[in-house]
Amino acid sequence: MARTTAEGVETEEQSEILNRLGCDFQGFLLPKPMEKEMLRQFLGAETKRKPRLRSKRCRQ
Repeated sequence: MARTTAEGVETEEQSEILNRLGCDFQGFLLPKPMEKEMLRQFLGAETKRKPRLRSKRCRQ
């Protein structure tokens, strides 16, 4: 089964539409790849913020 990833997602509205369609996405709305220690710091800071939507797999 093929999967589709939308690129350039920058807003919550765009991510919500893609979630409803069941597609993966990437873009400035999501954090960039980082080293383990930076990830730990980010996750600690993220618990104080509103949770973000998770991407879903695109079904075809």
